[in-house]
Amino acid sequence: MDLSTVQSKFNNDQYKTVDAFIDDIRLILDNCHRYNNPHDFVAQSGKKLEEVFDRLLLKRPSSTVIVTDSDELMSDDKIRLCNNALIEMNKKKYDRINWAFKQPVDASAWGATDYYDIIKNPMDLSTIERKLNELQYKNEDEFVADVRLMFQNCYTYNAPTHPVHQNAKALEKVFDTYWKKKAHKTSSSSK
Repeated sequence: MDLSTVQSKFNNDQYKTVDAFIDDIRLILDNCHRYNNPHDFVAQSGKKLEEVFDRLLLKRPSSTVIVTDSDELMSDDKIRLCNNALIEMNKKKYDRINWAFKQPVDASAWGATDYYDIIKNPMDLSTIERKLNELQYKNEDEFVADVRLMFQNCYTYNAPTHPVHQNAKALEKVFDTYWKKKAHKTSSSSK
């Protein structure tokens, strides 16, 4: 069982009850947990997807209408591409330049008390990762926009001579190099 099969069954009105739909989603998740090493990317993604699914189930009314739109879901290949870009930027070899971008800015710890007055839409690698894992991006362009926002926030707040500004330029170059190479390869292979 997989999400495309669930989508196909839904589109062909093969689900007679909501429970039948839920059972197929549970089957996907159970298979994922059963056949993958718990530390593999697929198993970790399955666990996060299950958490999101469980939260959504808690919110459903007693009579649920299932609405799906495959155009609003990023493909597995694109999710993997985005996740790998995050892995690349978080690599240990880039610790000297990525440290300021791994978590949300702690304005009080850095003495940047006006940070949130100036930066209205803060962004960091952990927030981008959370949004990706919670399937909040409809496509890779939204993912890239958040990565660019993270860098732009840094450039807006920090002068070009500031070390964090310079680190952002270096990390953006890492991202751009990776993204051009991998995104081009992914789009070529999907044709």
